[in-house]
Amino acid sequence: MSPVTHAALVEAGEGWISERLAQRGGTAGPISGDTDLFQAGVLDSLGLVDLITFLEERSGGAIDMLSLDEAQMAALNGLCRAALAAE
Repeated sequence: MSPVTHAALVEAGEGWISERLAQRGGTAGPISGDTDLFQAGVLDSLGLVDLITFLEERSGGAIDMLSLDEAQMAALNGLCRAALAAE
């Protein structure tokens, strides 16, 4: 498996979020790696668990949730950095 870049993992996460919202009949405005996914109404706590699972599977790393602060946990950039750091 080739290494996943931060940009590619963020892009995959954005796609996952868009697909999840479409399955639920919702839409979201533009989402970037820095978007607070909770404030934007894109994720709830169960969605966060699903997103973390997706990012871990894509990156091959396990995210250490205890090492993240609230801002890192709420945005794709923080989650992706944590997943890639754990490879």
